Amino acid sequence: VCGSIMWRKASAALLLALAVGYFYGGLPNFQTSSQSNSSLERAISAAWEALITLPSRQWSKVAALAVDPGTGRDHDVLHSKEDLKETFIHYMERGAAAERFFSDKEVFQRIARAAAEYPGEKWASIQAPQANRFIFSHDVSNGAMSTLETFVASLEEFQPELVVLSGFHMMEGQGRELWGERLKEVLPVVSSIGLNEQELLFLSQAAEGPHAALPAWKGIPEVGRVSDILFWILEQHGRTDPSSESDLTRIHFHTLAYHILATVDGYWGNQAAAVMAGARVASSQACGLQAVDISKVELKAPLEFHSSHSGPGEQLSLNPEEPVTVWHRGNITFHLSPVLVCKRPLRTVGLGDAISAEGLVYSEITSQQPF
Repeated sequence: VCGSIMWRKASAALLLALAVGYFYGGLPNFQTSSQSNSSLERAISAAWEALITLPSRQWSKVAALAVDPGTGRDHDVLHSKEDLKETFIHYMERGAAAERFFSDKEVFQRIARAAAEYPGEKWASIQAPQANRFIFSHDVSNGAMSTLETFVASLEEFQPELVVLSGFHMMEGQGRELWGERLKEVLPVVSSIGLNEQELLFLSQAAEGPHAALPAWKGIPEVGRVSDILFWILEQHGRTDPSSESDLTRIHFHTLAYHILATVDGYWGNQAAAVMAGARVASSQACGLQAVDISKVELKAPLEFHSSHSGPGEQLSLNPEEPVTVWHRGNITFHLSPVLVCKRPLRTVGLGDAISAEGLVYSEITSQQPF
């Protein structure tokens, strides 16, 4: 791997954080808007301000590369207006976020101009059940990661402590062969992954992991199911065993109502603050604000949940005054923070990148991993 050779020369621990967009118990007690109590939102917001602290050692140098209604049907790549219509309906009626590559440049430009003139909230009889986003793009350069070699070549001189790659989902329009080759150049040194519910479920489905038979999430993903998949990823593909060749020790999962940080013990610090910071920026940025405005947000996270859906787990609850719930499975620790969901979101594009980045800013790597 050309990139890893240069990165191994870094004197400090080198972390590759991958905001990977392609990788795709009882019932939880969800807090609906009608049940929302402003005192809960106020307590959580106040706790965030009091408890979120920067790590004792912060990253000093960071290198980043940002790369008419009918029946809904999912398409991996969009080739036509019909593909776009079916895929949009598929995710809109589920209230699930998605992003797709559109292969035809001219058709893409015409659709993009038309889409700007209409709301996304309602289409004939179909209405999104919650605030949502659907992104489609025609970005051939970033899709092929054509700047990767130039970027990697600059790292030896820059000597960063942290390397961040994002937008890998844009490679889906380039074909599986190119996608596979490019991922092999970076995945061997990945330490952290940031992903949402769609990406998490696709990852499990692709590798026949837990709950792979679930076709899609309905509403807010159940914490126990999410926990099962996160645990499986780190157990099977992470560095839970020191002799493992994998460097993966951290996953930042984010969905509308809550975030979870799952980490292998001994490698990361300040994760309670990190997961709260990610939740806080989701609340403020979605509303287009610099800080959380209690009057514009609501709590939708479960107040009670199980740590596992398929295996023995704990019955856990959310304390608004200390809004991080912690549990352990083997040598993996989970930190969950609720999100104060913006009632009328103004900015959702790029929110996942902001969440992952904020979580990393407040994270501290405590054990240098061998490279």
